[in-house]
Amino acid sequence: MATYSESPEETRGRREWTLAGIFVFLAVAVLYLPEGNQGQLAAAFRATVLRPFLFTQEVLAQARLRAEDAGQLQLSLDSLAALVTIQAPLAEENRRLHQLLGLRER
Repeated sequence: MATYSESPEETRGRREWTLAGIFVFLAVAVLYLPEGNQGQLAAAFRATVLRPFLFTQEVLAQARLRAEDAGQLQLSLDSLAALVTIQAPLAEENRRLHQLLGLRER
């Protein structure tokens, strides 16, 4: 005869509620700590548990800044390319006029 056991879904649900309750209790307990202890606890969490997340956030912020810089450089390059494109026919026309008038180069 098979023994009766709880299903994994029931166990997982109970475990999740227990874990949520523990975190709520800890959050309330931290609220009643003096501010100095709260600051020390926050610094300890930043230095240990939150360190990878803070590092990832910093890397993403730097990537956004580099993307912004790349966008600004692309705009500058495009405007310079447009300027050169406009000036090329003018330089050719200037050269032909010098030839027609018989002017020498400076």
